[in-house]
Amino acid sequence: MDWVSVRYWWDGLETRDRLLLAAILAAGLVLLTPWRRSVVGEAKVKPVEGEAYLLKSPGSGTVREVRAVQGQVLLPGEVAFTYWPQMAPVRYPADPYYPSGNLPNPYQDDEQRIRERYNRQISEAMAYITSAQQQLNRAYMEQGRSARGGISYEVQLAQNAVARAQQAPGELRAKMEEELAAARQRRDSYSRFNQTVQAELYPRPVANSRGEMTVTVGERVWVQSSTLRPGLGVQPDQDCALLVPERAVLEILAAVPAAFAREVHPGMAATLEVDRWMRDAETYPLTLARLGNRELDPEEALVFHPGVPATPYVLATFQLDQANEHLFPPPPNCKIRMAGARHCCLVRLFR
Repeated sequence: MDWVSVRYWWDGLETRDRLLLAAILAAGLVLLTPWRRSVVGEAKVKPVEGEAYLLKSPGSGTVREVRAVQGQVLLPGEVAFTYWPQMAPVRYPADPYYPSGNLPNPYQDDEQRIRERYNRQISEAMAYITSAQQQLNRAYMEQGRSARGGISYEVQLAQNAVARAQQAPGELRAKMEEELAAARQRRDSYSRFNQTVQAELYPRPVANSRGEMTVTVGERVWVQSSTLRPGLGVQPDQDCALLVPERAVLEILAAVPAAFAREVHPGMAATLEVDRWMRDAETYPLTLARLGNRELDPEEALVFHPGVPATPYVLATFQLDQANEHLFPPPPNCKIRMAGARHCCLVRLFR
């Protein structure tokens, strides 16, 4: 059908039919044109579970001065708090994973296990030598009864077996010494690493000129929460503050509408927008890591959307595409921006 025929057909229609056809075309265009929903909401930046660690009191006493207050950033070697010690001897805090206070060396018993294993093998090799020698003696006796001259085939086989068996203990001892040397190296390396970790996480308190004990931090940290205050009595291993190190991996939490959550999936891109005082907002690329499998309670949703009507929300967790030093400490005023997949109205009606 050419353009002239279409124009002739259109001119032949009545005004009512033209309006009806235009309405049908407009409705089809609206129903079939793809578009996407977008969401903008409050976000919370926090360290991934396990990245923060507790600051513990190394001894008994009364807190005098506190610098590790909530929201404070402490530099390496800076004093977290000072306290007047009691007369009881000072103990150092236990490791958060091992109550003994020192990380157990997983290679401590390797030497004993290696010696026991190789000693069993060497004993078996010595027993095999005895058995091979007895087999050789029997072969000599059988050859003596035989009328043939020279060395028989059975004697030659027995001699070869004895020679091989006599080499085995020496080879096993050489392998044992090699494994023992490697085990000692692993044990010593881990001990040095353990001492370094303990020194960073639990620096020993030092008495100053006024008789106070000072507790310092070994790296740049942000105080996420703290129970310390002047006059507080502390005991050994008491939890005093939760510290987030600068190297901690961060994640971003946001509540997105449940209807929007059905249109997105992990791996989709998003943007974190951070408001700074007297500065333009900064943006950082994100990736949707996972979506919650339930709707948030109204109280939970109010943490992200204070004052909004009760609407079904789902918790979304995002990850930074790359670490950024400007997000330490975690900023309080953040927004998440994300666009869903493109779908037309007709497809959305059947979702």
